[in-house]
Amino acid sequence: MLVVSNVAIPLTSAKHRYHRDKARRSSAWGYVEIEIGVLKSQCLDRRIDDKHRMIAEINAWQQQRNAQRAQIQWMFTTEKAREKLHKAYPVKES
Repeated sequence: MLVVSNVAIPLTSAKHRYHRDKARRSSAWGYVEIEIGVLKSQCLDRRIDDKHRMIAEINAWQQQRNAQRAQIQWMFTTEKAREKLHKAYPVKES
């Protein structure tokens, strides 16, 4: 039994719902993972001993990134997608 928002869902249907919901939001999670990677490389690339200093630095980094209107540059060509995801996108032979 899985309880979500005070609603009990049998496990068989919960598993089905989870996978469907996960697939719908996978693109958003990709953005989040990329932003965390950028944060780690630009801001958290060194040891910060104090929690409050770390929070302040992350906030400053976020404000600067938002002021620059930074965007994610996708570097995934169709050819690369077919190469990496060959099982999902098989090549049609004539």
